Amino acid sequence: MKVLNLDGFAQVKRQMTLKGVNHDVLETSVQQFIDNLTAAEALEAKGEKTLETLSQQVKASVDAILESVPTIDRADLVALPIEALSAIMKFIRGELDPDVTGVQADGQPEGEAAKKD
Repeated sequence: MKVLNLDGFAQVKRQMTLKGVNHDVLETSVQQFIDNLTAAEALEAKGEKTLETLSQQVKASVDAILESVPTIDRADLVALPIEALSAIMKFIRGELDPDVTGVQADGQPEGEAAKKD
C-alpha cells in the first residue's frame, strides 16, 4: 500500500532573522492562498493604481507576512525598508529558495554549472 504523508508538508523548512531573532516561516495554507488571491482580485477589480490601492497592497503584503511569520512584531516589520518587504514576500513564496524553485542563486537550473564562453 502506498501512503502520502501530508504531515511532511506542514514542517517548517525555512527561517528568517530579524533583530537577531530567528523566526519560522510557515508554509502557506490553502485558505491563506485563497484569501491572498481574493484580496489581489479585489484590488485588481478597482482598475487603475491609485495611492489608495497601492497602500492596500502594502497592507495586504504586511498581513500575509504576519500570517506566514507570526512571531514577527508588526512594528518591527513596518519599520523595515520597502525593499526588505519585497524580499520577505519573495522568500515566503519560495522564490529565493533553490529547493523550491529549482534555480540556483546564479539563475542557473539546479545541478547545472554556469557556462563560460
